[in-house]
Amino acid sequence: MPKNELTKPIEPRALRESLGYSRNHIANALSVASSTVAGWENGHRTPSASQVARLAEIYSLSPEQAGRLLAFFAEAA
Repeated sequence: MPKNELTKPIEPRALRESLGYSRNHIANALSVASSTVAGWENGHRTPSASQVARLAEIYSLSPEQAGRLLAFFAEAA
């Protein structure tokens, strides 16, 4: 059964780009290398819970949206 738009994981790269943020901007905000952010976006690395919480703040996500972002990282792991 395909996931509908309300439950589908949020892809961090698409989210970042839709908001007009550069990878470097996010990396600087989280004090990580831009390659780390790239690894998260490509599913090769998983951010810590505190980093996901900070991403949710930066992107002004609702709790439901933050859960969908977390789902992306959980599926990629």
